[in-house]
Amino acid sequence: EISYNTLSAIWPYLISNNVLVNTRKIGKQEMFKLNMENQAVKELLKFYNSLIRNIIGEDSKEQVAVER
Repeated sequence: EISYNTLSAIWPYLISNNVLVNTRKIGKQEMFKLNMENQAVKELLKFYNSLIRNIIGEDSKEQVAVER
């Protein structure tokens, strides 16, 4: 979870560094998504995936692959 105050403080940084990109505008609302082309986003996702692999464990990963 993240508080509104924290998010509003870092939001301009995320947009100016192309971590978030504007996808469209609906009325007064702007829609954003992660910029998958950004190197920082790629590294963050790589780190997240490695954490998940460590939590699940390599044995579980192999067992799921065998079951398919």
